[in-house]
Amino acid sequence: AIVTSFCPDGPDAADLVRGASRFPMFYDLDTPVTLASLDGTPAPYLPRAGMTGFDLVLSFTGGPALEALRRRLHADVVRPLYGFADADAYAPDPSARRDDVALSYLGTYALDRQWTLAALFVEAARRLPHRFFLLGGAQYPRDFPWTENTLFVRHVEPGQHRKFYGAAPLTLNVMFVGFVAMPDT
Repeated sequence: AIVTSFCPDGPDAADLVRGASRFPMFYDLDTPVTLASLDGTPAPYLPRAGMTGFDLVLSFTGGPALEALRRRLHADVVRPLYGFADADAYAPDPSARRDDVALSYLGTYALDRQWTLAALFVEAARRLPHRFFLLGGAQYPRDFPWTENTLFVRHVEPGQHRKFYGAAPLTLNVMFVGFVAMPDT
């Protein structure tokens, strides 16, 4: 059985999976957000005992972040499982196309991606004020550099992702672009 980050009942689900599964796993869908939360209030989805007791911890991120999960959350075995899209499930939906939308981006706010998002999304929106830019995702702060032509959707249900992406001719995908080593806590 597997439990993921951002699970609303994460700590309870983790206890259940660790206690009832032959091969308990945890999949961290946004490792930079998880690790950054450890320097303040830990993310509410984190298991109470960290990653102890999971036979496998998966992360959408590779590199030094995997070692940080091992060290900071006591994960024994950590491996990357990178995101992908099913071409059939996400084939363009012609009925969703909007001629006035230039670019879409769907992703949870995370500090490590903001420089890239500002350079490629916000700056494009500033330069093309006659076009709309579609932004979806949680945890965006009030002081995000919003533009008048940014259409914001706080949460896009998975069943609506195809329509969200299909609204624009281009979709920006910002992956984890760097890692800053964080001290042990």
